Amino acid sequence: MRRHSVRGKNHGLTFLVLLGVALNAGSLANAQGNGEKNKQKADPPAAATVRLIRVSLPLTGNADNELIAAVDRQLSELPTSDDRPTLIFEFRAREGQVVGGSRFERALSLARYLASDAFSRVRTVAYVPESLEGHAILPVLACEQLISAPDAELGRAGKAESSIDSTMRSAYREFAERRRVIPVPIVMGMLDPSLTVSEVQLVGGGVRYVLPDELEQLRAEGKVWKENTSIAAGDLGNFTGRQLRLQFGFASHLAADQKQLAEALQVPPESLEQSVDAGDAWKAIRVNLRGRITSRLVTEAMQSIRVGQESGANLICLWIDSPGGAPAPTLRLLNFLAEQDPQQVK
Repeated sequence: MRRHSVRGKNHGLTFLVLLGVALNAGSLANAQGNGEKNKQKADPPAAATVRLIRVSLPLTGNADNELIAAVDRQLSELPTSDDRPTLIFEFRAREGQVVGGSRFERALSLARYLASDAFSRVRTVAYVPESLEGHAILPVLACEQLISAPDAELGRAGKAESSIDSTMRSAYREFAERRRVIPVPIVMGMLDPSLTVSEVQLVGGGVRYVLPDELEQLRAEGKVWKENTSIAAGDLGNFTGRQLRLQFGFASHLAADQKQLAEALQVPPESLEQSVDAGDAWKAIRVNLRGRITSRLVTEAMQSIRVGQESGANLICLWIDSPGGAPAPTLRLLNFLAEQDPQQVK
């Protein structure tokens, strides 16, 4: 049995065609010949260069894998060009849920994915429109750029933990060092309440955020001009978007809504209207095409596919077991599969 995966133009809609018996060679040849004439008409429009991905919090269960599957499909559809497409990850709590309940393992899995080579040609932006705490901060740190609503708070990563182990410390340090959006000491102060984080103004200019050991070394070297406590021991670092932008400069912009977000990124507002939900995953149905290809058989198959789309399916498994049939209905089915609009199925 031969298996062919035919990528339809539906957003996230894939046709998996399983051929049991080869179609009549003449029918296929004629259909393909006519199909070439319609190739230009069936070509998809250029993909958008900006995508908004909604990350529903908390990250529990299989949430990381569902998001990764959805984003993988987005990456495969992004245009190949000299300009880096932008993926904006909007972190919001699910209705009735709190933002602080993300599991460390799920957040770490997502953070590793966002920092992987798969995003080497993509710019990643973390957008925090509402307060965010707990381990969901990890994937925020894995993005290249941070934009926050002015009053949204970001911090208290270790709030739900009775103790902070070496694995957690290593993970937070890794992503803080890799992206350098928020300095490592500040990030560690969000995670571990035993730490004191100081802001040091250096002799000769410059500001550095340091943990106690480094502070003592700077003092001994006579490099400290002024020092202030940014995060006191016993507290977990937590800052508003306004502080992250205006006081520290960690956030690149402030944006209270999608209109301001579009202005900050200098993209058309409508480019953010069609978002992808992080919970999008493969939803499959199987459509059988058995016997000789006739107009009635093709009509029934097309109707089954439409019904599947209306029910939310984004993977259509088309099972073909046919000795062949008439060229005209075969071509009609081929054109139907090719003409699916990528923006109509989510």
